[in-house]
Amino acid sequence: LRAPDWRRFAPPEPKALGKMFGGEARYQQLLTEAEQAFEKAKAKYAASEAARQQRLAQVRRKYDQHCQQLDAQVAGHNAEIDKFGTALAAAEPNAVVKYFGLVLGNSVYPDDFPQRYRLAYVPDSRLIVVEYRLPTVAVIPRIREYRYVKADDEVLTTARTVEDIHQRYADVITQVSLRTVHELFEADRNRLVETIVFNGIVETTHPGTGQAVRPCLVTLRTSRDAFTAINLAKVDPSACLRHLRATISTRPEELVDWLELGR
Repeated sequence: LRAPDWRRFAPPEPKALGKMFGGEARYQQLLTEAEQAFEKAKAKYAASEAARQQRLAQVRRKYDQHCQQLDAQVAGHNAEIDKFGTALAAAEPNAVVKYFGLVLGNSVYPDDFPQRYRLAYVPDSRLIVVEYRLPTVAVIPRIREYRYVKADDEVLTTARTVEDIHQRYADVITQVSLRTVHELFEADRNRLVETIVFNGIVETTHPGTGQAVRPCLVTLRTSRDAFTAINLAKVDPSACLRHLRATISTRPEELVDWLELGR
């Protein structure tokens, strides 16, 4: 706050001629009134400033408490990270599963991809088992293109062929499978994992019974050396999985293999 300034209260002094005609007495009266008003203003200022200082002290205490809480949270968070890092370095199964769960959770996929998975780790053999939920064939758009016809002011659609849908879906599940295995090996800088078993499943409805089923469309077991020797940028995903001796459903869009085997 700005303190009162006497210059704003002081009355103008009378000139010599004004003093001769009673100006001095009038000036003294105005001066007394101004001094009284100035004293009131100073008292009001002092009270306001004291109240402001009190509010400031309250806010400062609240701010300091908030900072202390944040510092405690940061210290606790850092302690948890250190604890987690120690457990991970010791290859504790829970820590390893949590870490690789974070890795898969950071993968960016379209919104209609499930991105759900379960992990299990065997420290003695440095093996991790991944049960990964793959999207169903519904993720493939049924419309291939939209075309606006200006003369008729309408939008025409062209549907995808069944063969195109099936091929694209096969590409999706093979690419997701390879990507998942790649991300796990890529994130494993401490070589906690030497072998990955990947099972890609879908959650759907059995067309014959109407019951919920979870068929496995892709099963892959691969070692670090075998997988990292592959140049993923140049492979055909299906051929790559066959090279790795993965078991793949030949018609995943219809779950034919799974249904015929009666799994």
